[in-house]
Formats: sequence, C-alpha cells, structure tokens
Amino acid sequence: MQLDPAQPGKVYLDTQDNLQDFVDIHVIDSHGQVIGSWLTGDRRPFKQRPLANASVAVPITVPADGVVDVYMRLESHDGLHEALSLKLYQDEDFIQHTQVRYAINALYTGLAIALIVYNAFMYLAARVPMVGLYSVYACTFFLWATTFYGINFQYLWPNWPNFNNHWLALSACLAHLAGFHFFTRYIGNVVPGAQTFASKANTVIKLLLLVPTTFALFGQYLLTFVTLIPANLVMATYITGWAAYQWRQGNVMGKYVLLAFSALAVGVVLYFSKVLALVDSNVRSEEHTSELQ
Repeated sequence: MQLDPAQPGKVYLDTQDNLQDFVDIHVIDSHGQVIGSWLTGDRRPFKQRPLANASVAVPITVPADGVVDVYMRLESHDGLHEALSLKLYQDEDFIQHTQVRYAINALYTGLAIALIVYNAFMYLAARVPMVGLYSVYACTFFLWATTFYGINFQYLWPNWPNFNNHWLALSACLAHLAGFHFFTRYIGNVVPGAQTFASKANTVIKLLLLVPTTFALFGQYLLTFVTLIPANLVMATYITGWAAYQWRQGNVMGKYVLLAFSALAVGVVLYFSKVLALVDSNVRSEEHTSELQ
C-alpha cells in the first residue's frame, strides 16, 4: 500500500468481520522490517486483538516513505469461510466509525432487552400464550444476534473463544426453533381441510431443525450449519408459502407474517447461500444481507 506520510496519526485496516476463525496479519515496511504483527481471530482469545473492536482491525503506523506491505493469512477451523471486505480508515474516520457502530449496538441492545422484558411481564400478567411465545423467540434471536455480531465475545466471554463458537451454533438453532413455532402459531389456520397437512409439515420441519440442534449440543460446529442451512431453506419456504395461502383465504395474520417475515427470510437465505457458495461473496451481497437482517 502507498500511504500518505503527511497524514497525521495512524491508519486502520478493518476486516469488517468478527467470525473468521484465525487471522494472521503482518505489516512490513519498504526496508523489510516488521512494523506490526498480530495473531487473532474468533478462535483465539479476544485480548490478542490489537484493538478492542468487535471486528478484527489493526493500526498501521505510516513510515516516512508511506510504503507498507500487508500480509494476511486466513484459516478456517471448520471449513466455513466468511467473506472479508477490507477497508482502510484514517485516524479520525476510524474513531467516528467505531463510535457510530457502538451507538447502534447500544441502541439495539437496549431496545431489544426492553422489548423482551416488557413482553415477559405482559405474559406473566395476562397469561396470553402468544405473548409468551414471542418473548421466547425475541430472547433467542437476541442472544444469537449479539453473538453473531461479536458483542458477546467482546464483553461477556472474551477468554472463551471455543464457547463463543459453540454458543453461536446453538443459539442459531434455538432461534430457528422458537421462530418457527411462534410464526406458525401466530398465523394459525382458517381452512379446516388444510389442518392435516399443516400438522404433518410442522412436525417434519421441527424434526429437521432438531438435527442441527443436536449437533450444536455436542459442539459439532460444521455439522450444525451443514444441516441447519437446508432446514432453514425448507422452513423459510414453508412459512412464506403458508402465510400467503392463509392471507388469500382471508386470514389477516398471514398478511402480517408475510410482510414481517419476508425481509428476514431473504436476508437469512442470502447469507446461507453465500456460505454454500451458491451466490458470490462480495461487498454487495454482504451489505444486502446486513440490511435485510
């Protein structure tokens, strides 16, 4: 890289990713001297990161001639690779970027906890089953999201990288199970003749979701997602199809679920399609996945 030596402060190379298992980064100046070297990733303790940042980011001191070579080695523990969209920040830009991200994370975390607690107390007060189901689903989804985006690893268990990966797999399965049960119960059924089909479909999909959940309980990260991905595709297809069918039959709950679930379903399907290499992993698909989720 050719950097501007007149620019004050350091520059920061951000991988914009917190799920890559092993990330080795070495920065060499034009004289062959190592000016920075880090061994990090989410399979190593958080303290090995040069910056307390959810994604792996490294500071680079600009040499007098502004020329540096950056060598990066990526390794996967389980065979699943995340796409990296590297971005270089100037000193002030990186500070502003991290402040905005922390503010968004804090806002999301606070709103999510308030929503979960509010619905939990509503259930305890009114004993409405649907409110209780929503509380469970919101809780499991929140626990998955905060792990997926690196918040839990940074603040709750920074010295337990293996547990972080096991919990990521298990929380994903629990969120799928809770979400499927909530959405199907919320939609309901206004067509008596379709009840047999709905009961059989619900049983089959729950069994499909129990397979990756079992692998997750035994710490089999790769097998968890290899089996969760097709189960997710089946689940998403069924919920959107069932919601659309119920809407056409006059069930307004199908309309609400179809509108609310579609964006989430597209984001999850797109993400899993990237993991399976069905679509290219690039900046555009990464941005669309984050926006939809």
